[in-house]
Amino acid sequence: MVRALAGTILKAALNNESPGLLQKILDDKDRKSAGEALPAKGLFLYKVRYL
Repeated sequence: MVRALAGTILKAALNNESPGLLQKILDDKDRKSAGEALPAKGLFLYKVRYL
């Protein structure tokens, strides 16, 4: 999940997409509109904060 989210954020940043794109993808619950998952090389979940 972290790799997919990071890939989608990177795709949005590189394509100068609107800030609401990530929220729209999450609301649509459609994995096809998200970016590719990043490779697992060095990418890990560091911390989870519950608010």
